[in-house]
Amino acid sequence: MRRPADLHVHLRQGDALAINVRYAARHNSYVLAMPNTSPPLITSDDINKYHQKVLGVPHTAQADFYYAAYMSKQTTPEIIRELDLNPRVLGIKFYPTGQTTNSEHGVVSMLDHPDVMEALVRSNLILQIHGEEADHNIDVFDRERQFYAPGGQADQIMEKYPGLKGVVAEHITTIQAVDFVLRHGANVAATITPQHLLVNRNHMLGNKMLSNAFCKPILKREEDRLVLLKAATSGKPSFFMGTDSAPHVKSTKETSCGCAAGCFSIPDATLLYAEAFDQVDKLQMLEHFSSIFGPRFYGLKPSMEHIT
Repeated sequence: MRRPADLHVHLRQGDALAINVRYAARHNSYVLAMPNTSPPLITSDDINKYHQKVLGVPHTAQADFYYAAYMSKQTTPEIIRELDLNPRVLGIKFYPTGQTTNSEHGVVSMLDHPDVMEALVRSNLILQIHGEEADHNIDVFDRERQFYAPGGQADQIMEKYPGLKGVVAEHITTIQAVDFVLRHGANVAATITPQHLLVNRNHMLGNKMLSNAFCKPILKREEDRLVLLKAATSGKPSFFMGTDSAPHVKSTKETSCGCAAGCFSIPDATLLYAEAFDQVDKLQMLEHFSSIFGPRFYGLKPSMEHIT
């Protein structure tokens, strides 16, 4: 198959950066790195400096690295314009405050920042959404459902800003998120992780709490998993690969209380996707999902190199 494109990866910082960059470059043609580092990647200059660190890792030539910027309380229309001029920046990521790792700099709702959204409409950047409501009074299993429900925040964004170049519902986990993508046009797409195709919340909570399966958005019901698997293997170009591979050190991931959210999948991600597709006899659709649909959505040419 053609070399895949992982369009949602957390490369992290410090010593972890080199490890993750090497894993990301091993199989992939394109890598889209997320900006929720500490401090976050908000400006074009932040991303340029981070990209130089990525290029400083040996054995990265196989993959082309791109970045999302962080939509923060400090983001301005001028920052959007500068990001739009940076060829390494493909989009800007919305993190609802307090919903995932290093999201404390995020915003509660995109609707509260009309000047930034209007600047985004005038740009060529893709809006990448972590689709969960920021209200901690909403049950953790329902935050994505409510965000993508008909008339919810996602629909309101599409109604108010129909001129957005593109919207990616990242790492979707629910029937409602799949329906959101399907009821909108060709400028709306979604990434799906390997863990959300392979396991459900029973796997994580059914016997013992498995910290390595704990991620955000959290694993959902079996009926959600089956709908995600149907979408991923459907051949519809609106669904494509984004592992959301999110590593943590053992001391924060395997702790007795308050383990960090994130599944470290990138070393074997292509194999995990293949396993999921093979479960429903759809291996012939894996190349489209992993290698073709995502690059095309972002205006990149699918790789002509192959892996086995």
